[in-house]
Amino acid sequence: MAMDDGARRPHVVFLPTPGMGHLIPISELAKLLVDRHHFTVTIIVFSDFSNKAQETLLSSLPSSITSLPLPPISLSDLPHDSRIETRISVASSRSIPSLRSILSNLLCSTNLVAFVADLFASAACDAAKDLKIPHYIFIPTNLLFLTLMFHLPSLNADLQCDFWELDRPVQLPGFPPIPGSEILHPLQDRMLQMDAGTRKALPGG
Repeated sequence: MAMDDGARRPHVVFLPTPGMGHLIPISELAKLLVDRHHFTVTIIVFSDFSNKAQETLLSSLPSSITSLPLPPISLSDLPHDSRIETRISVASSRSIPSLRSILSNLLCSTNLVAFVADLFASAACDAAKDLKIPHYIFIPTNLLFLTLMFHLPSLNADLQCDFWELDRPVQLPGFPPIPGSEILHPLQDRMLQMDAGTRKALPGG
């Protein structure tokens, strides 16, 4: 079948979390898959966190990259001072039924080969897992951060307090000790830390 048959070209779905620092790297990866490997791509976005800059970027992407919004979800039960990372993580979890429906439709209409979630949307991989779609977590950061994420499960098992309360530095292989208070702010939120740390950045994780 001809490569230009869009229905048979490999199709990847991306779920970036809000913020241009998340959307831009995913968009660049999507363009590479389209340009170099003849994929088609769908980028799913959280409609609750949409903004003009995001809409402008998405509209500038090649025609082989389309976008779909997730339906709005309520976060009214969260504390008013909840950090944005916590709100995004909860939104990701509560959007799983809608995401599962979107992925199911794409399975019928495209040659869907993979689902890729942003770090703070890792809970959404459950929707892909339910549909037996290979799923991955996209972490476009440095090696220190990636090493920290891989060690979060063991750190969580060993620690009885938050990082900022530690009386000793955090030890990671190959890196100088890190004072707990210098661990990234989102990971000081233990609820979010447990969610992100227990999900492997590997297919099937």
